[in-house]
Amino acid sequence: MVEFAKKVGLKVRLVYYPPYHSKYNPIERGWSYLENHWNGSLLNTVTSVLEWTKAMVWKCITR
Repeated sequence: MVEFAKKVGLKVRLVYYPPYHSKYNPIERGWSYLENHWNGSLLNTVTSVLEWTKAMVWKCITR
């Protein structure tokens, strides 16, 4: 890619995520996993939260 950019005279500027970005925060990644698992379900009771939690799988392990 560097060679191609030089050949066509394209100036490439790399942009990085800041070190505090949620991408690098393991807690944020955990919340992302939970949101995908719950898929917008209404968690308005303790029972519903517990049932969804029981259905979770992490590293092929269920609890």
